[in-house]
Amino acid sequence: LISGTLEAPALPELANGKTWNGSIGSIIGESFVLAAIGLSESLMMFMMMDKAYGTKSSMPRESITYGLANVLNGFLGGMAGCMTVGTTILNMANKGGRRRISGCVTALITLLVIL
Repeated sequence: LISGTLEAPALPELANGKTWNGSIGSIIGESFVLAAIGLSESLMMFMMMDKAYGTKSSMPRESITYGLANVLNGFLGGMAGCMTVGTTILNMANKGGRRRISGCVTALITLLVIL
């Protein structure tokens, strides 16, 4: 259930009774791998969108923003995210989504479906 309040920022609990001291090395390693995959997918989509629409994205700014949002999200009990290829392609090609509002509408519809 959704309680309507945010959790207090805290380190997430580890599975199988593991402690942070004994697991920090593997957590950092896996985090960098997941971050690299998500970042490469997002940057690929930015390049494709820039080419399709003749715009110029600020990839360093986008990368920092994704990173900070995902770190904060983790401390609030959420899951990390990145730009998804499927949604972006559908938004661009089939529905004509050319502005940022198209992504917001997609996110709101997804939220309504989940709730």
